[in-house]
Amino acid sequence: MITVPLATDRSSFSETSQGRWALLLVAAALSFNFVLCFVNTNIFEVSNLHVVGCEFAILALTFSLAYSGSSLAGIYFVIVLVLYVTFLALLRGINSPGGVDIKIVRDFLIPVAFFWLGKTISLKDADRIVRWATVAILCFGFFEYFFLDVFLKYFNVIGFYIARGTTANTEAVRLSSGGLMVSGMRPESQGRELLPWLLGGHRVSSMFLEPSSLGNFGIIVSLWAALRSKVDATPWWGLFLLGVCCIILADTRFAAAFLVVGTLIVFLPAAFGTPLVVAMPFAAVLLLLVAIAPADLSSNDAQGRLAYAALVLTELDFSNWIGLADSALQTFDAGYGYLFSGIGVIGTIALWFCLMSLSGQNPHFYALRNAVGAYLATLFLISQSQMTIKTASLLWLLLGAVAAARLPDPGENPGSLRVGGISRYPDRGSHSVNA
Repeated sequence: MITVPLATDRSSFSETSQGRWALLLVAAALSFNFVLCFVNTNIFEVSNLHVVGCEFAILALTFSLAYSGSSLAGIYFVIVLVLYVTFLALLRGINSPGGVDIKIVRDFLIPVAFFWLGKTISLKDADRIVRWATVAILCFGFFEYFFLDVFLKYFNVIGFYIARGTTANTEAVRLSSGGLMVSGMRPESQGRELLPWLLGGHRVSSMFLEPSSLGNFGIIVSLWAALRSKVDATPWWGLFLLGVCCIILADTRFAAAFLVVGTLIVFLPAAFGTPLVVAMPFAAVLLLLVAIAPADLSSNDAQGRLAYAALVLTELDFSNWIGLADSALQTFDAGYGYLFSGIGVIGTIALWFCLMSLSGQNPHFYALRNAVGAYLATLFLISQSQMTIKTASLLWLLLGAVAAARLPDPGENPGSLRVGGISRYPDRGSHSVNA
């Protein structure tokens, strides 16, 4: 059993000071790409090294401030995780023309760092972080929508992604994007899905620079509002609707559909929600392999996105499935293909059960943990965008904050898994969170 002590000893930082640091780190994670875009547009050209450097600095500072939310066993877990994922990346790099890519190592360090940091702050700190982040994101989002020409004058989004080397520098890309991310405008032939009669084809990205991340942020905010409504027995309608507003502005159809499912899971008794969510990734992969035909790839609707994800999985060979070779197809739009070719099927299953075995100090934690699990499992069908630090930082910080919180017990069965000797519910008198 891996036991992580709660942050009951805050001798180095007061609760308020730690909350301020958490706010600054989440703000940095949300906005550093936005700042670099401004620099690239107005001051000097940036490169992917600037992005990597910023992410490394944020992660390093987060780990240094989150030490009171960690434990020796947790540190051992991180060491094993890093060694395992790095080892696979090195093996893949031997035969890869692009060399060794350890980006996936960062993808799995982000949850650990911000989960630990979340356990060192109070729920009031978490609420304040969500509110400030939501207000800032929506302010810049409305600025982008109503004053697009001015926005693009200072934030040439497509130019930033070209400078990073993540988007091809072609005339067709620049013309189709209109200065935004390639996905920032719905083609006229396709049209907007959410409020098309009011908002037109522009998909707002705000500080995230890409619509999918704004939609993911909206999910996180709305799920947090649902959980706080459950805890307080009072609806947090205002915050919930602000999260929905983010989803609508970004026109993220998948996020809108999932929000219904995620909200239901928050209010579902965890004894029922846990086994349901545990089965979701297995059902999702089975859906892609058996029920979805890898065809009709030309459309960008749900059917086309699922068809591409199915194609990626059907094209994986044995070395891909065990994480020893990169997928022959790009996996940005195929989350399960990204996981399997990055950490293998065994690594994916192991980390999934680690997530679903997490325990907290109150039953409400299990509601949020299950909703987070459903969010990850569902979005992996068509994307890996939920792993970016821009939104993952806030998500895992909130999960950590709830894990460590002492909240009234509504009398429900928490429904935690029993895996490898981990108890179904931690001793309420102890200061421990199983991880």
